[in-house]
Amino acid sequence: MSAEKKPAGQALGKLLGILVRVEGSYTYVDKIAQASSRDLAMYYVRDALRDYASLMGSDKISDFPQAKALADTLPPSEVEKDVETIAQLSSVPDLREYLSYVASEALIQASALGNKQQYDLGRKIKDFLGFTATSQNPDKNEFDRLSAPIRHKAEQIASALQVPEEDVLAVANNSSVLRSLLKVKQ
Repeated sequence: MSAEKKPAGQALGKLLGILVRVEGSYTYVDKIAQASSRDLAMYYVRDALRDYASLMGSDKISDFPQAKALADTLPPSEVEKDVETIAQLSSVPDLREYLSYVASEALIQASALGNKQQYDLGRKIKDFLGFTATSQNPDKNEFDRLSAPIRHKAEQIASALQVPEEDVLAVANNSSVLRSLLKVKQ
């Protein structure tokens, strides 16, 4: 069985996605996606790699367990291949296409990390409230039954779970997370 070949740009996209999720800024993704030359793209990638290395050496990454888990599976050799690909692209259309793919992958990864983080927090909130799912296909009343107490007790939940109150409220307002939490497991 051969190892699955990853598309070029995927590893760099994951790295940028981790930066987006942890730093809370799309700056690197935007700059790289809009780079008009190979030199400029390499400059932005170098900045992102520097900040990623700094992040991995800090305690901040431990506040984002899903991002840390993804980072732990990211082979540096794959990131290096993606950087080498940028260095070898000579036509502007090919460069723009490749950088667009990298940026898209970063946005996908950042979104997935955010959803996973909210879902995990939602499970903790659900357990804290002692809420039990009662339906395979939850309706609006089910959502309100979980969302309303989360909003009402947001400060208490945040304090008990040692998370920011905004994160608790974000779970209360995320219908896809609530839908997943409300479904009865079979």
